[in-house]
Order: sequence, then C-alpha cells, then structure tokens
Amino acid sequence: MTGFTGTSFQLHTNGAFTRSLDGFIFRFLESVNVKGITTAKAPSTSDLFKCVDNTPLCDPSLYKSFIDSLIYTLRTRYDIQKEVVHLASKSALPNDADLAKVVLVLRYLAGTPRLGPTYHTLQGAILKCFVDCSYGVHFDGRCHYGFSLHIGADNAPFFVCSKKQTEYVAIGSMEGEYVALSSATRKVMEFRYFLESIGFPQDEPTTIFEDNMSAINLAQAPAVTRRSRHIHIRHHYVRDCVAQGFVVIEYLSTDRMLADLFTKPFGPKKFGTFRHQLFNSSKLPPSLSS
Repeated sequence: MTGFTGTSFQLHTNGAFTRSLDGFIFRFLESVNVKGITTAKAPSTSDLFKCVDNTPLCDPSLYKSFIDSLIYTLRTRYDIQKEVVHLASKSALPNDADLAKVVLVLRYLAGTPRLGPTYHTLQGAILKCFVDCSYGVHFDGRCHYGFSLHIGADNAPFFVCSKKQTEYVAIGSMEGEYVALSSATRKVMEFRYFLESIGFPQDEPTTIFEDNMSAINLAQAPAVTRRSRHIHIRHHYVRDCVAQGFVVIEYLSTDRMLADLFTKPFGPKKFGTFRHQLFNSSKLPPSLSS
C-alpha cells in the first residue's frame, strides 16, 4: 500500500496513529522538479481569493496536472484544503497569477512532506464538529465556508469541507454563518446515522462549535424572526435538528475556531498554531511533533 498509493501509517507508543501521504508527495514533487526550491511556511497569502485578470494565461494542461495531484493529497493534507479547492475552480482558464498560487502550495508541501493527521482521543466515539464562514471574500461577493468532523474534539478530523457558497449570496455575516451551520448539520446527521449503524450510537446531541452568536441565536430561537424570513427554508434545517435534540450549538471564540483554517488565509505563525491543532500534533512523541 505504501509503495503504490504513497500512504504510510505509523503507530505510536501511546496508542495514537498517524496517516500521511509522504510517499506520494515525494514522488509528485520529484516529478515536477522542485528540488532545491525555496520552501514556504504557509500555503497561501492574503490574496488567495483575489481575482487577478490582467495576467497572461498559463499552460492549462500543466496547471491541471498540478491540481489533479494536489487533489489526491487532500486525503490527508487538510491544511491545504481551501487553497486546492479554490484553485481547482480556476482550471478552465488559469492565468499566471493562479499558477503562482499553486506554486506556493508546492513550496509549502516541499517543506512539510511528512505531515498528516494523528488520531487519538480520550473522549470516546463522540462526534464533534467545527464550522466557520468568511463573509464576502470572493470577487462576486459570495462567502467561503468550511467545517470539520472529529471523533472527539481533541482529535484530528476524519472529514473536512471547504467550499464557496455558490448556491447562495448572503447579505450579512450572520446569514453566511447560519447557512454554513446548516450545511455542517446535514453532514453531522449523515455521520450520526453511520456511527449508529456500526455500533457507536450517539446518545447525546452532537456538539457543533460556532463563533457567531447571532447565527447561534437564530438556530436556537423558537421562531423564525422577521429579519430572517428571507432565508430559504432549506437552510432552517439546523433549527429542526436543534429542536429535536440531535445537535447542540456551542459558542467557540474565533481565536480557537479550528474551522477558520478552512475559510481564510493566515500568516505563518497563526497558521502553524491551527495546523498543530488540526493534525493533533500534541499526541505525537516530542521528536515527531515539530
């Protein structure tokens, strides 16, 4: 398995195990001849979602070959999820600015080829979710949202989503967060049923962590308010799940919101802090946690 797919598993003395795609990443980087390239400490900069149309088009076949390989790395490299998802949407007519952003991701991978999630929890088989949304960050005014699902809040995620809200244009940050919350709730319910089917029923409501109090209040309110009547009825699904006791929404401050990593670019220092939490690096032996 390691030789063909590039996947490796490492069991640690404390019972944790780490999954990575280092074999594939090494082969991929070697195939694109990045030996000696300057590495980067973060996979994107503040202009990630900025649309730059005044640069020449690049070779689309080259661009797509990079994107195809990067998409495969998302099996374990959740830290580049938002970058790859966003840049993949540019594959039809990529330009030099888009290619430069892809190269930055490659430079980041070149410096961190062995990273991967470490799975270990002391909370038991309890489903948890973190969700966040960045309001109006795309050139057409749409939001970018993301969420992650974990078995235990102190664990690495087993499922990550990061995407543009293409089906909906939010008219405020609360609305964007609320729509993201509803999307995350649908996936939470899917995995609640799955866990029950394999012998791990979720006896308590699943906690979904959210950093927008207005969105939380709307999800928990006994009735849809006048200000929120314009929101499409399907996005009120979360309200029904809260009312029936399937999920509970808890506030988590923005500086601790892991899902922020899937919605906005950060500088190396803050990105490193979130990445440490994302990959559950605290469960690694000291020699492997850096």
